[in-house]
Amino acid sequence: MQVVGYVDDDPRRATPSDPWRSVAQQRLFGFPMPCLGYVMEFVPKSYKLHQGIHINRSIGPLPTGIVWPALIVNSLVYATSIFALTQVPPLIRWRRRRAGRCPKCNYDRTGLSSGAVCPECGTAPV
Repeated sequence: MQVVGYVDDDPRRATPSDPWRSVAQQRLFGFPMPCLGYVMEFVPKSYKLHQGIHINRSIGPLPTGIVWPALIVNSLVYATSIFALTQVPPLIRWRRRRAGRCPKCNYDRTGLSSGAVCPECGTAPV
């Protein structure tokens, strides 16, 4: 959670007896960049919620305000991570097979017959 700041709408409305009259607080959430948020405007004995859905006081508001550039960066980071986790291991196995090594343990298969299993890990040739 990141508190971006306090905004004073109209300083003429604020009085010393009621300091919360025109204060708004913006909160942003997200990782690696804050991309969802809400704004709470504090008024006497209550508050107004902007860009959020009020659920209950114990949970707090559900943020619905979107910071698009941050959301795009987060999506790219997560997509790149998923791509790396799913596509890099097959690429490593392909390069090992192409170099004449065992795709599982990287044992050098030079001198073995083409149908022999790997003496290190027992993987059948592909």
